[in-house]
Amino acid sequence: MTNAGAPDRQPLMVINAVLRQWRVAVYVPLIAGLLALVLWLLPRHNYVASSQFMPQSSDSRGPQLAGLAAQFGFTLGPGAANPESPDFYAELLRSRELLTDVAQTTYAFRTEAGDSMHGTIMELLRVKGDLPEVRLRRALQKLRDRVDVFVSLKTGVITLNVQMPSPELATQVNRRLLQRVDEYNLHRRQSRASAERRFVEGRLSDSRDSLEATESVLEQFFERNRSYQQSPQLMFEANRLQRRVDLRQQVYSSLAQSYENARIEEVRNTPVTTVITRPEGSALPVKGNLVLDLFLG
Repeated sequence: MTNAGAPDRQPLMVINAVLRQWRVAVYVPLIAGLLALVLWLLPRHNYVASSQFMPQSSDSRGPQLAGLAAQFGFTLGPGAANPESPDFYAELLRSRELLTDVAQTTYAFRTEAGDSMHGTIMELLRVKGDLPEVRLRRALQKLRDRVDVFVSLKTGVITLNVQMPSPELATQVNRRLLQRVDEYNLHRRQSRASAERRFVEGRLSDSRDSLEATESVLEQFFERNRSYQQSPQLMFEANRLQRRVDLRQQVYSSLAQSYENARIEEVRNTPVTTVITRPEGSALPVKGNLVLDLFLG
C-alpha cells in the first residue's frame, strides 16, 4: 500500500536536510564566491593595448567634381563625393585583408621576464594546422577574437583594443593595425585622385575646344555687325552669344582648377586619419568577467 502523503512531505524532507547541513549550505557557496572574486582579481596573462583615431573630413572637391561630371553626362560613384562612415573603419579593422597582413608580420619584443621573442602571430600564438591555409584561417579567427573596435556615434572617434599575451606584442599589433588603416586610406585617396585626374583631363580638352569654338562664333558676329548696338535684335543675339562664352569659361576654369587639385592629391602622402591616443604605454592586464566568475563559482 502506497503512502499518498509522501510527495507532500518531500519539500519538508529537503528543508530538513538543508537545515541539518546548514554549514555546508552556507560555507560552500561563500567559499566558491570568494574564490571566484580572487580569480577575477588575478591577471589572465593577457594584456590590452588601446588607441583612438578619427578619420579626417572629406575632400571638399567631391561635390564640385560630381557637379562637373553631371554637366557632361557622367555619374561618379558614391565614394567620389562621400567619405566612409566610422562604421566602415570598424569593418576595415576586422577585414581579412588587414588581419592577414597583421598575422604575417614579424614582431620582435621582450617579455616581462626579459626573454627575447620574435615571430609572426601564427608562431607567437602557437596556431596549429597541417596546411598553411588552415593555420592562416585559424590565426585570423584568433585575431578577430582579440581585436575589438568601438565607434562613438556622437564624436566619430574610433577606439581600437588589441588583446595579446604580452603588453609589447599588444602594442605592436595595435600600432600595425593603425598603420595599415592609414596606408589603405592613403592608397585609396591617391588612386581616386589619379582616376579624377584622368577624367578631368579628358573633359578639360573637350571644354577647351568648346570654349574656343564659342569664342570664334562671337568673334565672327562682331566682325559682321560692327554697329550691333543700334539694333535690338542684334543686341539680343550678342548677349546670347556672350552668355554662352561666359558659361564655357566657367566650366573650363572649374575643370582646370579640379585638374590641378587632382594632380596635387595624386602625389600627396600626408596621413588621412588623426590618431588621438597612441597605443604606446596603454597595455594593461586583462581581468576576468566578475559576473561570469561568480556564476561559475
